[in-house]
Amino acid sequence: QIFELENEYENETGELKKNFQATLQDEKDKLRIKLKKEMQFSMDIKMNTERSAMLQEKLEFVKEVGFEKNAELSSLRFEKAALERTQKDTQKSLQKSEEEVKKLFSLKNKDGFWPTEMVGLRMQQAESEKDIDRLTKELEKMEEGLAEANEEIEAFNSKKNFWSFIKKEGTKETTEVS
Repeated sequence: QIFELENEYENETGELKKNFQATLQDEKDKLRIKLKKEMQFSMDIKMNTERSAMLQEKLEFVKEVGFEKNAELSSLRFEKAALERTQKDTQKSLQKSEEEVKKLFSLKNKDGFWPTEMVGLRMQQAESEKDIDRLTKELEKMEEGLAEANEEIEAFNSKKNFWSFIKKEGTKETTEVS
């Protein structure tokens, strides 16, 4: 009877040990799962704060670049306006010189000119032709400068869109992640 009791005691303690070990293992598994979830949650929080900081830096950069581009665009517009004014002045001066040349040619064709007047008129004509050549060259240079300024403004306006900058940055991020 004592042997049976001892046997029964050992069996029950063995079962208790097994149950205890199973419960202990379940508790360990629950604790591991809980710890894993907490770690995942803390990593998600860290990643979101990093993303937030990165987006804030990107926003500040976009604001800074936008301000610089607006300032550059304004200076290009001022330069364009100055070139247009200079072009108009040069055009007026060229027109005036051409009118003087036409006037001199009309006077040349009239009778009754003294030879001394002809010499003076020829000198004025030569000077006027030099002025016309010079003004024509200046006008061509100014037209080239105006065309370049217009091209720069058009190029800048095509890059000015805020959302296209974000779209370009977004495609860079997706390619880097890949």
